[in-house]
Amino acid sequence: MVVISQAIICSPEECYSHISTENHLTILTQNIRSIYKNLDSFQVMIQSLKIDCDVLVMTECHISKFKSIPNLNNNYYTYFTHITLNQCDGVVFYVKKNLNHKIFEPNIKNASCLVLTLRDTVIIGVYRTPSIRNSDEFTSSLQSLLQNYNSYQNIIITGDVNIDIKIDNNDSNSPNYLTTLAYYGILPAHRLPTRDKMCYDHMMIKSTHSAKSLVLTNALTDHNTVILNLLFEPERRNILKTKITVNFDATLNEIQTDLTDILSLTDPSDAAKVLVDKISTAMSKNQIIKIIPSRKRHIKPWITPGVLRCLRNRDKLHLKFKKNPFNEILKVTYTRYRNFCSKLVRKLKLTYDRNNLTDSANKNPKLLWKTIKSICNLNNNNNDHAHNLVSLKHTPIESANCANNYFSKLGQRLVENLSKSTIAYSSTVIDNNNNYSLPNSFVLLETDPAEINTVIANLSNASAPGWDNIPTAFIKMAKTYLTPVLCHIYNLCFEKGCFPSV
Repeated sequence: MVVISQAIICSPEECYSHISTENHLTILTQNIRSIYKNLDSFQVMIQSLKIDCDVLVMTECHISKFKSIPNLNNNYYTYFTHITLNQCDGVVFYVKKNLNHKIFEPNIKNASCLVLTLRDTVIIGVYRTPSIRNSDEFTSSLQSLLQNYNSYQNIIITGDVNIDIKIDNNDSNSPNYLTTLAYYGILPAHRLPTRDKMCYDHMMIKSTHSAKSLVLTNALTDHNTVILNLLFEPERRNILKTKITVNFDATLNEIQTDLTDILSLTDPSDAAKVLVDKISTAMSKNQIIKIIPSRKRHIKPWITPGVLRCLRNRDKLHLKFKKNPFNEILKVTYTRYRNFCSKLVRKLKLTYDRNNLTDSANKNPKLLWKTIKSICNLNNNNNDHAHNLVSLKHTPIESANCANNYFSKLGQRLVENLSKSTIAYSSTVIDNNNNYSLPNSFVLLETDPAEINTVIANLSNASAPGWDNIPTAFIKMAKTYLTPVLCHIYNLCFEKGCFPSV
């Protein structure tokens, strides 16, 4: 069987020179041998690639029901399989957030599988357990799945399939598997060895576009990394390319002498509107627009240049050892250095997490719990709103109507659930001196600058601004000038019984 893409063996550092960085879809697959154990080392490895992959497919993830799947970074959504056959099973997808995509988990015989669909592209990530040697049921099940996607322009099947497709292989499962895929026009992107002398980690494609596949030699696990670079641009979401910041010092200088006229206003709504307009106008004049690089990389702080050099040396020793597998000196040298690198990565990550915990513990409990959730992967907000809605009902519109129906009737349900004794509660109560009091009444006493200063000082800078986009940090900076005006407006509100619309 032919190979329909250019296939190259190279090191991670050489990868960048072979990959197109424009109008492309880049897919990486890696047998990770436990997503919990080796993801940190994997992140160090992909840091040396100097490219952003659109989809990363992790196989043999050892997914546990009792552990959260770790996030890669803020640029990716995380998806994983729930159907497991044994403790080694599991496929994890990391998908770039700017891709328009859908994902689901089919039921494939003797395998874990996730399916990612783009507009005219389908990516099928597979991990087939080697414990069941005969792959006929798996191949038949995969064939049934492919019938649903035969009309797609681009089909990619990738992952650790544990079927050797290298030329002149001795795997009895290979002919049926390759013939079945060839029926749908799906051919190997490479037939290079990915584990010892076997080609177990596949990149099978059907596409009219040019493609290039790379097999990266590294010692992350006993499986090499495989990358497919497909030369076409998938549909992507619009991403923010600029960032707006405000020069608070200049804004403060502008409003210092511009607020005194508010103190002469007697209508609280007018006074509040003038205050918000003056601050908003001053902030708009002092905005700074910064361009965000479209391919800005997310770098983990604990990944240092030194650890990258260590992994390069480890991979060089691994390559020498593979060429001379019976050289005991090379074997011992490589093994010791590999273990040293693994310990170094774990130590760097542990030190970084420990320092984060210490710093956050010294600041406030909210930041401490945020750090704990980040370390324990408890804050996985992986899906965007469309995916969350689809998971509620069959379509986003049905899901939105369902959610709206629930919250719009929430108050009515609370009233209906109130006990009759609560509803019948007397509006008047007699105290010990036989005086009547009104428990449902309250009084608003005039505020003063000291109280307002105290309230402003206790505001959290992390709180989101309101619709007017005036941040808490600026209110704190300008409290000397804002306090008299706010005091005047609040007391007008109490006096007039009015709550300004702004």
